[in-house]
Amino acid sequence: MIVSGLLDLVKSGLLYVISLLPDLSAISLPSGITSWFHDIIASVGYFLPMPDLALMFGIFIAVTYFHVFYNLIMRIWDALPFT
Repeated sequence: MIVSGLLDLVKSGLLYVISLLPDLSAISLPSGITSWFHDIIASVGYFLPMPDLALMFGIFIAVTYFHVFYNLIMRIWDALPFT
């Protein structure tokens, strides 16, 4: 019960912070931003095929998440008594 109360308090704080963010409709983007972004992706795709780029990015994300979760598990394991 105490833990659920603390988690509700944290959740309400996070919801309050999120409610302070502006709506996406209030943010105006420059008119040429999509063509600019498309040009960057097309330039990268010219030198490096997009499936290969996606594969490398996926491997990078997988290794990073594995490293984070492994360190998290090791921290929890070290914090446990009698291990």
